Amino acid sequence: MKTFARLLALTLACLMLIIPIIGCKDDDDDDAGKGNLVNAEYDENGLKMDSLPADLNYLGRKINVLHWNNPGHQEFDVESVTGNNVLDAIYERNTAIQDRLNVEINFIGEPGGLNDRASFVKRVQMTMENNTHDFDIITSYSRTEGMLGVQGLLKDVNNLGKDVHSYLSYGQPWWPADMIESLSFGDSCFFLSGDISTNVLYNMTCIFFNKSQLKARFNAEAQAKGFEGEAAAVDWLYDMVYSTNAKYTKKYENEKWTLDKLIKISQDYCDGVDNSPYTANRKEGKYGFVSVYFQMDGLYTGSNLHLVDQDPNDLLIISPDFGSAKTVALVRKLGEWVKNSNVCLVEKVNGELETETTGGASVPGHQIPFMKGRALFLLCRAEVAESSISKQTALVKGGYGVLPCPKYNDKQLNYYTCLGNPISIYGIFVDSYDPGNSDGISEAEHYSMLTAVLECWASEAYRRTMPEIFYVNMMVKYSDSPKEADMYQYVRNGIVFDLGRVFSEDLSFMSEMPSRVAANSASWSTAYGAYKRQLDKKMEAIVESFRDQGVIG
Repeated sequence: MKTFARLLALTLACLMLIIPIIGCKDDDDDDAGKGNLVNAEYDENGLKMDSLPADLNYLGRKINVLHWNNPGHQEFDVESVTGNNVLDAIYERNTAIQDRLNVEINFIGEPGGLNDRASFVKRVQMTMENNTHDFDIITSYSRTEGMLGVQGLLKDVNNLGKDVHSYLSYGQPWWPADMIESLSFGDSCFFLSGDISTNVLYNMTCIFFNKSQLKARFNAEAQAKGFEGEAAAVDWLYDMVYSTNAKYTKKYENEKWTLDKLIKISQDYCDGVDNSPYTANRKEGKYGFVSVYFQMDGLYTGSNLHLVDQDPNDLLIISPDFGSAKTVALVRKLGEWVKNSNVCLVEKVNGELETETTGGASVPGHQIPFMKGRALFLLCRAEVAESSISKQTALVKGGYGVLPCPKYNDKQLNYYTCLGNPISIYGIFVDSYDPGNSDGISEAEHYSMLTAVLECWASEAYRRTMPEIFYVNMMVKYSDSPKEADMYQYVRNGIVFDLGRVFSEDLSFMSEMPSRVAANSASWSTAYGAYKRQLDKKMEAIVESFRDQGVIG
């Protein structure tokens, strides 16, 4: 990361105009173990330092970390410098944690992805039943971690015991504010995520667009609106996003980036195109918009709608948003849109997405029209910039842009970003303390140590892995103008966590329900009526489980 320091510092200086870094003065002037600092609060790149005591020393104790070993992107055990900027940052992060706290991180890998949820949970259950204290920290696929929490296998990190000093500092930038609000209930919290997980940034939902196709179809229209030059249509589209920022001084009296605008542009792009019957070979058609049905939940979250909330008594409930008139209207609007031939919304075939190799990348079926230059918009996860788009010569040559998911309407204040399920969530194993092999450390000191490890892990990730993924790979390596950097920042700022996604296994995959109904152009009010009783019972079971754990009174 050192070679990127100057560019990163310049980028951050610009971004601070959008997002101020907030911090308090550190009373401890001893900077030992904090790396190269501008002062006690910020490092050489202007990134916030944590306030962990410099003299923390856990005498080489081993921290056993059970992790899923099949995430989409490497996150855990990197044993040496590789020359890959992200992997090297992970190695540096791990080294820094161990050096600063004098601990040994022992990574224990176990398949834990979409198809391994039950076996991963079973391994933890067996450890609990056998009282072998094999793990300290458990980090897995979000849905898997949710199952662990419901089954009482994770500690409430906010209530570790009256004698435990917690080093978790939620006001810091490496812990997103939405995480604390959305992954907690009452005064309890079992799940931690954010910059601590490299997969969070890769799994941000956003919209990519083909610049050359946009300019060919809309440049004349954009120039008529006052935008100038060869990139008039691109400036017009980005100005829609900028103009919703109250601090932005609009150069043009422009439209807002809303769902209606996305629909209209995609339809106008395909005006006069005959895709009938477009289902015969939809990869070869010309489309205004392509995606896969289960990623359309990005438009639900983007509309500031939630899956799970809390009632006034701090009990978890199915969010009132889920059955609201707004959701009925959203699903109706999406259903009317996707049934038209200008949209290619791919379903799974036999439980899997078909793939095709193009540009040297294995591309899932819903991305193929976009990668072949046959679609204007692609709703997908940010990872495709690196995994697929960057390998498509025509797309890279002609340029591609990125946008946040649109607002529901122009009255909505902010952009909101849905996270794909393959993010990692971190927790503390409920039976991690081994009194027979404690090396003289008390149970309270043990759990205090684990909070220090998690805080240090997130803090070091914020300064090491996050800049390499976000600022280097996304903003620089896979973007061709400063405006893409701005757009990625809007996407990252809007990240939303939702317990409805974390508890997906125990809530019948409710996050996919509105998307599936929209994909079938069906009625949400009818579907929700059928789902409601089932979901209420499922939620009652979750609440009862936490009540049995003593979390809920």
